[in-house]
Amino acid sequence: MKIYGYQNIEVEDPTIIELSEISLCTSPTKLREIAAFLQKMADDMEKDDSFEHAHLQDNCENWQINYPDIIVCAQ
Repeated sequence: MKIYGYQNIEVEDPTIIELSEISLCTSPTKLREIAAFLQKMADDMEKDDSFEHAHLQDNCENWQINYPDIIVCAQ
């Protein structure tokens, strides 16, 4: 498993970097929404060999546009 991210997407040319850890500073409600998304993506990966990636912001109607997106990618 690898985790990637951007230091700041507001800069002109953001560069993706590999991260050694992440911190989720959130509420129990949002954490449960993230957990439900991750569980669904694991199920989708097992069912569909062509699964490439999915965005939390596209799969959670309560996810606000100003929240960071979480993207799940197949290995």
